[in-house]
Amino acid sequence: MKKINRGLTAVLPDIHAPKHDEEALEMALDRIREERPERVVLLGDIVDFEGIARFPRKLEKKAAFIHEVEAASEIIKRLEAEFKRQNVIYIFGNHESRLDKYTIRNCPELSSFPSLALREVLHVPRRWIVYEYNLNAVCIDGVNYIHGRKFSGNVCISNIKKYMGSVVQGHSHRASSQYLRLPNGETIGAVEAGCLCNLKPNYASDVDWSHAMAWAQDGLPYLELI
Repeated sequence: MKKINRGLTAVLPDIHAPKHDEEALEMALDRIREERPERVVLLGDIVDFEGIARFPRKLEKKAAFIHEVEAASEIIKRLEAEFKRQNVIYIFGNHESRLDKYTIRNCPELSSFPSLALREVLHVPRRWIVYEYNLNAVCIDGVNYIHGRKFSGNVCISNIKKYMGSVVQGHSHRASSQYLRLPNGETIGAVEAGCLCNLKPNYASDVDWSHAMAWAQDGLPYLELI
């Protein structure tokens, strides 16, 4: 069995089950099997939760909530089976936050009920390290990981300026990278990690999304198109 590549981090961006792209997801998993990273960072939006979104949409075009839960739970189960030798960090995205927002909006009395917590609903393994959705970065080995923020202009440059260091973000579904050499000779970089979901959403056309994933080692992230 191939040894674990110590210090290597694999990053899986927005999956959006049940609107994931199975081929893209399997290709990303193949790459992780090949490289054997020490850890895997899930950048959020594993589940779409379109069925409980506030945005108005025709009912027949919305995914059923139970179908979304089942699809996301199955993918999480699959990821756990794949990543038995890796540490897994799961950073919730804005789509995961839809469950809490829906409960608070429609039945606040149940918002603190333990079995309705997202971790329980999606059967997230206990060993996974989970970070709730917010705009704070999770720093691991000198790289900042964040689900994502909206910027005007160059997202990667904006992230480098904000964090003054290397950054990997999801959220935008775009794939891009930018590197900056500092006066002290250190190189830092930022990556928009793309997505692993369907590139033809039912709510938009002509999107500039790309299937991709990211890696990080020795404090520097890099992009890989799928």
